Amino acid sequence: MARKDIGKRPEPRRRKEPPSAAELAAAADRSHYVGSPKHKYGATSWLGVGHPGANPRTVEQARDNPPQPPYTMICPLKWNTRDPAGEATALLRKALRNGQVSPFSPGEMPKFVFARDPEDRSIIYRAHLMPGASGAYKAYPLTDAEIDDLEVPVS
Repeated sequence: MARKDIGKRPEPRRRKEPPSAAELAAAADRSHYVGSPKHKYGATSWLGVGHPGANPRTVEQARDNPPQPPYTMICPLKWNTRDPAGEATALLRKALRNGQVSPFSPGEMPKFVFARDPEDRSIIYRAHLMPGASGAYKAYPLTDAEIDDLEVPVS
């Protein structure tokens, strides 16, 4: 008899209570934005990211014609000219302190942090903890469908 659970990831362990303000502040202090060329310029063969013709979308294009996975969302161009150690890290840390995060255990970092664009309130970014890099996050805008499915309030 074949087991149905083979090859499936186990469900993540959920916290019983939300993180404290001290835990959120500690995580914020350890976090920083590093970015990803994939979400700045799209997935292209010359970047070595994704596949040629992976159909990257801007937020506006995704609203006009919702993409089908797999796809790459491209951040607004304004973030390509800004200092990631400054503005993007500050936005990431503010969202962490506000508790706009996926569940995480004490002493760890949340896998996802959600932040609303300070200049275009209709855009919400998902920052993703990069594996092996202590507190380093890359981020990308969510599609409207992904925003509707969020279980985390984003102010």
